[in-house]
Parts: sequence; C-alpha cells; structure tokens
Amino acid sequence: MRIAELIAYQDVDYARRYVDIVLDVAERERAKLGERTGLVITREVIRNLYKLMAYKDEYEVARLHLRASREQKAASVFAGTTKVKYNLHPPMLRAMGMKNKISVSERWLNPAFTALTRLRRLRGTWFDPFGRDRVRKEERRLIGWYTDLVRSAMDELKLQNKAAVLDIARLPDGIRGYEDVKLRSAAEATAHAEVLRGRLANTLSLPLLTNTEN
Repeated sequence: MRIAELIAYQDVDYARRYVDIVLDVAERERAKLGERTGLVITREVIRNLYKLMAYKDEYEVARLHLRASREQKAASVFAGTTKVKYNLHPPMLRAMGMKNKISVSERWLNPAFTALTRLRRLRGTWFDPFGRDRVRKEERRLIGWYTDLVRSAMDELKLQNKAAVLDIARLPDGIRGYEDVKLRSAAEATAHAEVLRGRLANTLSLPLLTNTEN
C-alpha cells in the first residue's frame, strides 16, 4: 500500500528509495537483535519514513483531491447530483498578502488540479514553483535528516541500547501541523534527536556486565 502510494506520489525511483532504506534497517535489526524482537524498530521506520516522504505539498493535495472527487462522483450516482465548492488559501496567495480564503467551484478546480498533479515530477527540482517555500525546504530536509539519523543509530544498535534506537525511529511522530506549527515541531524533533544521540552514546560507553565467581 505505502509503496504504491509513493509511486503515485512521485515515481518508481522515489518508492524504491523508501524500500531500500526499510530493507537496510530490517536486515541490520535482524542481524543484531534476531527475530525475537519482532523487528519493532523496522516497523517504526516503515511508518515514520513514509510520513516524511509523503508530505502534503501542493502536488499531493491536488492528487488526493482528484481521487476524492472521483470517489464522490461514484457515490453521487446513487445519492443524486450535488454542487461542491472549496475554500482554499494557497501559500502563494498568503505570500502575496491575501489573508482570506477564496471559494472555487469543482468545475474550475479539477482541471487546475489535474495539471498540477501531472507537474509533480518538478517536486524538489530547480523548476519547482513551490520548492523555495521555507516549509517545503524543511520537509525535504527532514527526509535526509531522518534517514541519516536512523542509519547512524543502526550502526550502533545492540540489545542494551535498543530503547534509545527505537525512540530515534519514532521521532517523526512529533512532527505535526502546517506552516509555522510544523516548523516548530520539526525544530523540537531535531533538538530531541540530539538528546537521544547523547543517550545512545552513553549506553555505548557503559561496560558490559559479566558474571564472576569468587
């Protein structure tokens, strides 16, 4: 399900990147902790990496709207025809100083969203018209940040520090909201990551306990 969604979100290469990271984490967790742990770290990475990679930008909002619109039209065959309008407040209009939402009918919105969905390959490139927004930059940064963080933690994984590594894998749980709210929660998650890395380092420095006989 997640793989198919990431292909629809961007493309096959984007989904393959997700799969490669998850498989790498699973292989290393299995090698270091065995099957008894139920691959709990991998399960968290599966969920949280997907959350970061499928961030809701303009292209994704358009794609999800069109999918919901198709489902709504299918339902209207049985429920009767209805007229739908949407109140939108795009970041581009906010940047221009427009504080109020605009009302747009589905008749005009769907063609625009269809075109926008087809342009999703521009996401993150130099030609991305939305990519210079500070929130979009941060969303892209978080993917690489989390990937590097998890891989670094997996390098140090052992039974004694499993809890710290698991907390690192769960960090994106706290990244929520939109615009400034999301930026604040991302900053908090980044700061918390440093605390967890400190915990991990302290665990690594602890001597192994061994049984001795007098």
